[in-house]
Amino acid sequence: MSVRRWELWSSEDEQVFFPEDNDQARRMAEEDGMTLEWEVTAKGWNAAAQAMYDYRGWGEYKPMLRSDGTPYPEDDDSPGH
Repeated sequence: MSVRRWELWSSEDEQVFFPEDNDQARRMAEEDGMTLEWEVTAKGWNAAAQAMYDYRGWGEYKPMLRSDGTPYPEDDDSPGH
């Protein structure tokens, strides 16, 4: 899995978090009057989400898990996934 840049866009009422290559999400955020608040480089959704939780002070991010209790490989950056 490659490292990607993730962006947190926000307004007074809401926020969205997505990878920088999601042009549609960025366009929608801009159309809704949101501004780029913060960004992070991370390897996978789970690492990016944890970094955002750290930034927000929300504690530990709890990823969605498969039925066997392991993270989805496409979301995780752990060795072997």
